[in-house]
Amino acid sequence: TLKGNPKKAHKSLKFAPDGKVEFDDVKEIASRFPSLWFPAFRIQNNMMIAYMGEKWWTKKKQILQDIKNLKAKRKREKEMEEDAKFERLRQRKIRKKMGMLKYYLCPWNRKAYDKMFPRRVKEDNHGLSAEELAELRRKAREEAKRLEEMMIKNPETQEWRNYLKSKERKMKVKIAKEKAIEEGNEPKRRPTT
Repeated sequence: TLKGNPKKAHKSLKFAPDGKVEFDDVKEIASRFPSLWFPAFRIQNNMMIAYMGEKWWTKKKQILQDIKNLKAKRKREKEMEEDAKFERLRQRKIRKKMGMLKYYLCPWNRKAYDKMFPRRVKEDNHGLSAEELAELRRKAREEAKRLEEMMIKNPETQEWRNYLKSKERKMKVKIAKEKAIEEGNEPKRRPTT
């Protein structure tokens, strides 16, 4: 028998007739009744403390997030590189069509060739409808509001900013080492005394 919030949640939510709960249903329950998940999170936290300790799990989460950020950064850099390569090729075609002198001496005429050699257009909406985009924007505003409230409740300390700066420096060193290894250059090591 259900009592309190679980009973309210069960009454207010509509489930599929087959009795299965879809992921979207779980997300809706989590957003409308966050306190229902407290026991599960408490068990998770207790297990994390009991096995390997809180410090180890915090470090593990940070490593996974750093890897995710690094992959995203590399993907963005690759996209930017491809865009730059496309633009260089496009400008080369325009230069060839206009002629070298006209290209450099009459740069205002280059726009006339944009229709013949169009710029690469990135798709911002990823094939989403206007309603879906509006929903995403609404969720982004809600998330920004939530983060703002969190910042008011838990302001950033100087110690935390120093920690973030040191993490950023370490990440830059790590990326530089990986890049050097990819290029075949071993990172220079300082002589030990």
